[in-house]
Amino acid sequence: MIDLHSFSHKATLLNAARQARDLSEADFLGGPGGGGAPGDIEEDPIFGTEMATALADLATGAGLCAPLAPGEAMPSQLLRQCHMTIDGCAYYEITDVQGMILGVAAFGEGTVPAGLYTGCTLIVDPDNRGQGIGTRLTMLRFILDGALPLWDHDTPGYSPAGAAAHRTAHRELCAIGG
Repeated sequence: MIDLHSFSHKATLLNAARQARDLSEADFLGGPGGGGAPGDIEEDPIFGTEMATALADLATGAGLCAPLAPGEAMPSQLLRQCHMTIDGCAYYEITDVQGMILGVAAFGEGTVPAGLYTGCTLIVDPDNRGQGIGTRLTMLRFILDGALPLWDHDTPGYSPAGAAAHRTAHRELCAIGG
């Protein structure tokens, strides 16, 4: 769980927690007014991806000349700001080479990504799954953006693991300061 002492901007965290409490779980996944009915989101393994694919997409979106590969350090120019460190993972906002925010990433030791939430892609490296990283990335994305990327889709689609991370993120955000 994110607590007030682990996050860099406490007022932003408390505001996001209040906003999350105003949303049902369905609305948190589907967007305000968009996720009210059970059929308004899709949950299917087809929406999952591999870390290598997510890193290649990130490299392209960031304007890097060379692809990123699993196990490689992320270039430091993409790391904008560390917002929190929990259980040995540092959670950063990441940008393209021009400084445009692309999403958030979690790093264990050094700058090798343990997980990413860029664009609509939430991915945790297989060696780091089951530690709450996907939940924290979802929470951070919501805290920083005030929304989630899939809210713009007609029918948001999640992998089972992605949906579980979003549901847990909603519950944990609702528990903060309330």
